[in-house]
Amino acid sequence: MPDLVPNARLVSAREATPSRLYPGMSMGRTELASLVVKWIGEHEEKQRPHPFDAVHLGKIERGEVRCPRDPVRAALCAVLNADEHDLGFVKNPEEERIRQAASGLIATDLTAVHAVRGVVASLRRLEDATSAGEVLPTVKAQAELVDRLAHNAHGDVRTVAVGLLSEIEQYLGWLEVALGNMRKSDSRFDRAISLAVEADDPNRLSLGLSFKGYISLLSKRFNGAASLTEASLRESRAHPIIPVYDRYQRAQIYAGNGEAYQAQKELAKADKDAERTSEIERPDYVYWYTNGLWGLERGRTLWLLGQQDRARLEIAEGLKLMPESQRTAQWADNWVRVALDEPISREPNER
Repeated sequence: MPDLVPNARLVSAREATPSRLYPGMSMGRTELASLVVKWIGEHEEKQRPHPFDAVHLGKIERGEVRCPRDPVRAALCAVLNADEHDLGFVKNPEEERIRQAASGLIATDLTAVHAVRGVVASLRRLEDATSAGEVLPTVKAQAELVDRLAHNAHGDVRTVAVGLLSEIEQYLGWLEVALGNMRKSDSRFDRAISLAVEADDPNRLSLGLSFKGYISLLSKRFNGAASLTEASLRESRAHPIIPVYDRYQRAQIYAGNGEAYQAQKELAKADKDAERTSEIERPDYVYWYTNGLWGLERGRTLWLLGQQDRARLEIAEGLKLMPESQRTAQWADNWVRVALDEPISREPNER
């Protein structure tokens, strides 16, 4: 099995750097590679074109090349306004331990698993600032990495690693939803549920069932959505914030199925649970489950009930309650589009 660990630091630095070609967007691989070539051409004594391109950059980001040659490192540091440590070119004991565990040279320990969890958490925030398409390849690489870590783990450590893999599969499912790939999303949620069962993880199991129910709801498969949502609600060991989302989802299922009275009744229960849990600390893997999101969920239910004016007001209020980093995120825009029965926005192809 190859010793391949993505260079998350380089990816993070690129995605945090504004594009010079596309205002308001992060720098893509092609743009960064062309700037690296330009910098090398301006600073090397031999004035000749350098062969570096987006393909080479991709190999560095995926970890196929751990430390590129001097001129490339210098150019990347200059263009991204960072040092070699910031860009992951300096060996780090924690990262080395992850590489060794992923390769089977040592058994996976909790330190390695928790380090990857931190990377995934940072990628979620990067998605808020960029887009689903920008982070999707890196999240996929993290899933492959955690799969190897779980393979080389034993006992309780393996259980923790499998639980994290379930979380990443759920995240990949949502990214595929944002990109309009519903079949891929459904498959990701299926695997997330299976892994959560293996890890006996009530939170990830409940979320996996709930999210798969969301896909069924979007497809107007109301019976399937209801069954999955009910299964999620039956997981009594789950964090108390998780059933709040399920109640809003159940209200939307009733509304979509033409059962207005039941929808209104369930909406009242969801609002009550949202108020009751408003001060409870959210786990990082559902950090967006806030009063702002509940406003969007309430608006979606009202829209399905035919109360369009009230729905728009609730959605507008929900957006106001969101932190700016979430309010301006692509996923929030898509959520609003779904609430108002509008097509989900699609991203342009990778630059």
